[in-house]
Amino acid sequence: MTRVKPASPHQPSSGPAHGPTRPFTRAGALRRDVLYSLAAAAAHNGGRLVAVLLLAKLASADVLGAYTYALSLITPLVLLAGLEVRPAFVSDVRGLFSYGCYARARSAGLTFAAVGVAALAAAEGLRRGDLAAALLIAGVGAGRIAWSTSELAWGVFQRHERFDRIALASLLRGAAQAVTFGIPVLVAAYSSTGHPHGPSMRYAAVCAVWGCAAAWTLVHVLMEQRATSREPGLDHQAAWTDVRRLAVQTLPLGLVQLLIALCDTVPRVWIASAGHAGLEQLGYFGALAYVALAVQLGLVAVATGASHRLALYYHAAPHEFRRLAWRLVLLALLAGAAVLLLSWLGGRWLLATLYRPEYAAHFPAFMLLMLAQCVAFPAGVFGFAVTSMRRFWVQGAIHVTVLAVTVVASAVLVRGPDPVLGAAWVAVVRSATQALLYAACVGHALRRMRTPASGD
Repeated sequence: MTRVKPASPHQPSSGPAHGPTRPFTRAGALRRDVLYSLAAAAAHNGGRLVAVLLLAKLASADVLGAYTYALSLITPLVLLAGLEVRPAFVSDVRGLFSYGCYARARSAGLTFAAVGVAALAAAEGLRRGDLAAALLIAGVGAGRIAWSTSELAWGVFQRHERFDRIALASLLRGAAQAVTFGIPVLVAAYSSTGHPHGPSMRYAAVCAVWGCAAAWTLVHVLMEQRATSREPGLDHQAAWTDVRRLAVQTLPLGLVQLLIALCDTVPRVWIASAGHAGLEQLGYFGALAYVALAVQLGLVAVATGASHRLALYYHAAPHEFRRLAWRLVLLALLAGAAVLLLSWLGGRWLLATLYRPEYAAHFPAFMLLMLAQCVAFPAGVFGFAVTSMRRFWVQGAIHVTVLAVTVVASAVLVRGPDPVLGAAWVAVVRSATQALLYAACVGHALRRMRTPASGD
């Protein structure tokens, strides 16, 4: 597998600088990458599922709601600061920027995120007069930053089609989250003073999120950082002028992730605004939404496994790009139909078994959330296709529109007698809007690709 010298950021090369110059390897390579991506998603989501299950079964719904609320506050900030450097690096098949530029941009962004997390945690702690709430938010933020720190290393593995390394790292992270949540929550639940509503359970959640952040950082230092430092062909040099140029180019991706996260945050913050009762309702909603999200992340893993191939096809073989994109869309539609059928047949049993019987009482909201995620399946595939085309700014316009629709829908629906059901309807409206806008964007791009004047 030959490599070429990286091109100057100001003068794109004719081939990829930091990855394979042959875009088409053996026939089974794409299937292998997709399987490893699914394994990585399963390992990561397994750890998250254990964390949610422990809190849902052994703690009260308001403790799970506080954890969900912390995630809702922190996630938009960390995603914006991360600038989505990983997909930008993976799609940079012409070597426009060195690896060092991407690494410096990610480090600067996450430093900003750490300052923002500390400020948010302090503000919430003072507003609510609750030290445990502040520590929980700070710990969740530390974990999100630790996760984001590793994403550029995964981009290196992805560029070299080493999804086995990503799967191993995700397996270690999933196991670490299960252990770091399991020990303090089980100790608090079965101690003599343990009570699902008591302070011991709240501080157990605090210990869990901080332990998880420390474990993820350890995995990054001992495994991923070592692997990337030995990776040949990576140019670690970077001038700050080039880093600024890269940040300007990738800022739309960061803004898109911010807007996507805000669409999750807005209805959840609206639910939580009712105080303790709101946190309890948010705990129910978060548990239902997690099951739906886990299903979507499986399809995202499939699209991630194909994303580098999409970028290569877009530049080298547009007809193969169209073929792969539509195959992924068909897979998304079939998976959505299967998920809806299985949810309708076994959803009540699943909620009562995974969590507790009171969660199964929200089965109608659960079905709406599953419908929303199934509508989001093809929208996610279209989003990967647009990113592979490096059409970043149009995604910002799409998600500004989606966020506006989400805010209006939340104001109308979440304030009703059943905020959990109202928030589920908000998710359906949001997913439908996003799917329609992304489908229109990809359809326009594919029509242009068929004309000689498209420049592709």
